[in-house]
This record gives sequence, C-alpha cells and structure tokens, in this order.
Amino acid sequence: MKRIGLIVNLKKENALVIARELAFWLMEKDCQVFFPKEVLNQLNLTLSQGQILSEEELERLNLIIALGGDGTFLHTVKFLKGIEIPILGINLGRLGFLTEVTKEEIYPFLEKVLKGEYAVDYRIMLEAKVMRDGENMAIFYALNDAVVSKGSLARLINFELFIEDEYVATYLADGIIVSTPTGSTAYSLSAGGPIIYPSLDVLMVTPICPHSFTHRPMVFTADQAILIKIISKYEDLNLTCDGQEGLSLKSQDSIVITKAPQKTLLVHPPKRSFFEILRTKLDWGSKK
Repeated sequence: MKRIGLIVNLKKENALVIARELAFWLMEKDCQVFFPKEVLNQLNLTLSQGQILSEEELERLNLIIALGGDGTFLHTVKFLKGIEIPILGINLGRLGFLTEVTKEEIYPFLEKVLKGEYAVDYRIMLEAKVMRDGENMAIFYALNDAVVSKGSLARLINFELFIEDEYVATYLADGIIVSTPTGSTAYSLSAGGPIIYPSLDVLMVTPICPHSFTHRPMVFTADQAILIKIISKYEDLNLTCDGQEGLSLKSQDSIVITKAPQKTLLVHPPKRSFFEILRTKLDWGSKK
C-alpha cells in the first residue's frame, strides 16, 4: 500500500498540524501522498513532498484517509465519484460512527494498515433520482441517507409512498428519510428509526414528525425501488443527500430511490465489532 490520498477538514481544531505530521510520517514509510490542491497549499508542502490529487491519480490510489469527522468521511465518498477505494476515517470531531479511529490510534493502526492488517466493510449506498414531468432532473448517490424536508417556514409536507409501484400510504409530515444500514445511526436514529446491522442488504424509510402516530419506520429489501411523490402545492421543499448535495423540489415531483451500483469500502481495525462502536459512541452500559 504505497499510494495514499488525504482529505482534510481544515476547520477542525489542529487538523492542519495533524495532517502535516501524518503526511511526513507516511512519506517516511515510502508512501506517495496525494492531496486536493487547496489542502496542499494550506499545508505549505512542495510538490516533492506531496502531490496533487487529480482525477487520474484518484483511480490509482490504494487508500484514502478522511481526516475530520463523519461529514468529512461523507465528503470523501462524494469526492470519489463512485470509485471503490478503501476509506480510513480518522475522527477529529465528536461522535464519529464512520471515522471510528481516534487521534491517539492513528499511528499504531496505520502501522498495521501498511502491513495489511485491517478489515474492510463493503457498505451499500443508495441512488436518488428526481423525476419531473417525465424527465430525469438529477441523480444523487449517498452512503447515509436521502432526505425530503420542508423549509423553515413551510407547512407539513403531503406526499405518497410507493414500494415497487405498489401504493403504501399518504403522509403528512415534516419530511421523510430513506437510509441505508450505515445511515441508520445518523438522522434516521434521531427521528426514531431503528439501528440496522451494517452488513444487511436493506433500505429503511423513516417519516419525520408524522401527523399520524401510526406512520412508523419501515424496512425493505434493498432490491425494492422506493418512490416518494410530492403532493404539496407549495415549493419550499428540498431533497438532500448525505447533507452534501441536493435539489429544490416541486409539487408532483417523484423521487425514486434504489440501491446504488457502487459500494463504499470502509477500513477499520479487524477486531473492532459494530456493537463495540455502539457502546462507545452511544455511551451504552458496559458488561459488568
């Protein structure tokens, strides 16, 4: 493993210092280190010390490191544009479900990574397609979720839900979340959705503050197409994918959500279980 990309959230405290130290450490291990141009400039590295991460170089990487928080990890997924490169998330933030390696673990774990002693999870992603008047307006990809939500001053959203062209229900709610198992510990969890084991091949639908108490979260196989049709007449509505990108929606728009063809490759310590992460991140009680 010799060609490593480094994505850095420079807004995080000490991110610049940590990134620079990490870059030199990797170079001492005979690794070629690649950065987005703006990061390379901020780090004040010469081209002999770090290289610009072009689209051509992106496809040749062996590993990409996301240095920041879960938002940085999701930005890295978007940055890869569907290229399946293992991503190692290093947490400089607070919770960090995706960036599970702490600052203190960086170098001991990277020593193991360079020796091939690591595990890779293959996480499913979703594809969200916006249809308007029979035309495809946009396609987005997300690791966590696709969210239909209203603006700050808008009323409840009226929308219909279909699964594989079969009508399910009409909702009146603040919005709706369609999430992957990876996204089940993100926004969906805050909205009352269940935690889904990350290797399951499913998608989950979680309404946001529905007007009816009987509208509960539902889980479907990932091979089933989920369609959300906007009934509301007003236009202060949005589709947001992974909090990274999205589109303003109009009445009668349809959002078709399916499993994406590509997956995200998540690098983590081989003996760290999903339940250990839940205990640590959610502060669950330990076994006595």
